[in-house]
Amino acid sequence: MANTFIDAKGIGLIGREAQFEWKNNNTFLATATREYDGMYDDNKYYQPGTTIYVRLPNNYLTQTGDTVTVGDVKERYVPVNLEQILSVPLAYTVTELTTSVGAMENWKNRVLYPAMRALSSQLNYLIAQKAKTQVSLYTGDAAAHINAYSVVDNAGAVLDEHACSRSLKRYASLAVRESAALRQASTLQNMFNQVINKDITLNSQLGQLAGFDMFVEQSIPYHTTYSGSRAGVTVKTNVTSGATTIVLTGLTASTTGIVKAGDVITFTGIYSVNPITLQSPGQTYQAVVTADADSDGSGDATITVGSPVIHDTTNPNRNVSSQIVATTAVTFVASHHVNLAWAEDGLVVVCPKLAPLDTPYSAVVQDPDTGYSLTLSKSAEILDNKNILRLNILWGATWMADRAVRILSL
Repeated sequence: MANTFIDAKGIGLIGREAQFEWKNNNTFLATATREYDGMYDDNKYYQPGTTIYVRLPNNYLTQTGDTVTVGDVKERYVPVNLEQILSVPLAYTVTELTTSVGAMENWKNRVLYPAMRALSSQLNYLIAQKAKTQVSLYTGDAAAHINAYSVVDNAGAVLDEHACSRSLKRYASLAVRESAALRQASTLQNMFNQVINKDITLNSQLGQLAGFDMFVEQSIPYHTTYSGSRAGVTVKTNVTSGATTIVLTGLTASTTGIVKAGDVITFTGIYSVNPITLQSPGQTYQAVVTADADSDGSGDATITVGSPVIHDTTNPNRNVSSQIVATTAVTFVASHHVNLAWAEDGLVVVCPKLAPLDTPYSAVVQDPDTGYSLTLSKSAEILDNKNILRLNILWGATWMADRAVRILSL
């Protein structure tokens, strides 16, 4: 009997196998939220370049006394842009598919699963890269390895200060060497918690630590800042409430790329605000730069930051304690690994349906739990006696500004 497991019917079965392998080999896909509503319409197809608007929970101002003033609801949305399609093409000859028992399993293990792991790794890398320009909150030390429980625990403290519920799951993903440094820390190995001790000493794993499910991630990026001096930089003009651009002065004149996308900066005397209480926890406001900036002949540069800087006390989305005014000193964080810690609502990943090709051997497979979609299509090359299988995903991702933290390290 001829082998028919990759026919018009079997392509869907292969897709489900591929979907399972793809989802479960990707740290960020497995931990991204599905709680925000209005992500996309499951009943339509999408294309690269489309923007999906994810609605966030609203913030409200409380009032006291019998008399209240009803203000307009300030809806919060975050745009998720659908990126270029990620694809893995596979070619195999008909002689590679036999009628022997186990042919399906052999083909999956030898061809399909490695291809899906490659696709998963590439998507992991791209999502991690986005954190460089989207995650502004930070803790840790850019000049040291992550080698103590306190470093991870402080990431949890940052999330607490920004009203992240303790009822939500939390995750942390460390660069390979940083995870090793943490496992090797004598203080951690000698902790009274025998479960942690056993995981480290026997399995070289961290498991759960300081409230975080710990992952080792090869895709953690390293951010390299401008190599010259940026001491003495200040804000040149007052920053209006809601602005996303800030003019800096005191930089080296006429320098290309003196401020880099992914730079993290703080402002002396300006503090962050808890989004629920609107009170400052006493921690300096931290902002991330989203695009490279050049200085002009006067040493000025206009930078763009990831989130609007809101100091208006009547705005329920206020995020700074006071206005950033001219002459405010600016501090740049040094080059560092962008290790990540986030609450389960801190990362949004969408993989909506991509239209299948107009061929009987094409299928769109959607995971019932997450909504992530994968498209598979098959054709043939008769001159080389080869079948060609293509796996496509359409994706978009964004990190939430007040739900994720970068853990700086060497």
